[in-house]
Amino acid sequence: MFGLFKKKYPILTVSMITSADQPITTTDAIMIYVQHMLDIGYLEKDKLSEHVGGLSNEIKRHGQCLKDAIVETKEEIQEAETELANLKKKLATCSSEERKDIEDGIILLEGELVIAAVDIEKATNNLAEFKKDKRAFLVDYINTQVHGNDWISKLRSPHKKTQPLGEVFLGR
Repeated sequence: MFGLFKKKYPILTVSMITSADQPITTTDAIMIYVQHMLDIGYLEKDKLSEHVGGLSNEIKRHGQCLKDAIVETKEEIQEAETELANLKKKLATCSSEERKDIEDGIILLEGELVIAAVDIEKATNNLAEFKKDKRAFLVDYINTQVHGNDWISKLRSPHKKTQPLGEVFLGR
C-alpha cells in the first residue's frame, strides 16, 4: 500500500550540470551533490554530512582505483617484456623442433604488449579526465545512490520518460 506513494526522483544527466565549459572539482562536486539532493528532497539537511563524507571517500577510492589500474598494467608490461626477452634468447639457441613454439610465443607476447600499451593509454586518459573533471563520476554516483545500480537502464528505457526538474548550477 505504501508503495503507491513512493516519490519519483529525476535522473540527473551530465547536461543538467552547468556550466558545461568549466570542469567540476571535488569541492564543486560536493556542493552540487548537496544542492541536488536537497532540491529533489532525497536527503534531509541533518543527513548531509554523513553522505558528503561517503561521496568524498568514493571520489578518493575511484581515483586510487584508476591509479592502481595504471600500476598493474605497467607491471604486466614489465613481466611480458622480460618473458619476451627470455624467449628471444631461447630462440637464438633452440633446436628446429622448438623454433615454431617459441616464435608463436613471441608473436603472442608482442600482441599482448600492443594491447597493454593501448590499455595503459586508456587508463592514463581516464585518470587525467577524472582528475580534471568529476562531472561524469558525480552523475553516476548520485543516480546510483538515488535509483540503484541499474539507473542507466531506466534512462535508456523507451517506456520511461524522465523529466528533469531543472538544472544544477555551478556558481563561480
